[in-house]
Amino acid sequence: MKVGEMLSAMKASNVVIVELISPAILELLLGLFQKLSAGLLGNIYTRKIDMASKQTPAKQQYDKAYNARPAEVKKRTERNAARAGYEARNGALPASVDVDHTKPLRKGGSNDPGNLAAKPATVNRGWRGGKKGYD
Repeated sequence: MKVGEMLSAMKASNVVIVELISPAILELLLGLFQKLSAGLLGNIYTRKIDMASKQTPAKQQYDKAYNARPAEVKKRTERNAARAGYEARNGALPASVDVDHTKPLRKGGSNDPGNLAAKPATVNRGWRGGKKGYD
């Protein structure tokens, strides 16, 4: 569509046009509108930003220091050993499945095969699972 055709169409539909806009600017706007409607510029306007995944530098520094604590390293090592042992006995698990300790390690549970069960990560990591308390 040319600028003249656009002006005619806008006048026909009772759109008020400011006479001070130059034809070059109208041509540019028309081109951008056509690209936008064709989806060529859609990512500029439809890009979503996941604000929950953005962390401040202070939060990143805290998390790094927290995860480096000896107690956290020990817990992580035990969890990794539990998964590796379970997979060695039962075959590989997809990333969406966790190995759950029936009796939590913090309550004296172990990595023995009888204390381990495969559960979907959404269930295993769900907060309280509708129960009161943490266990």
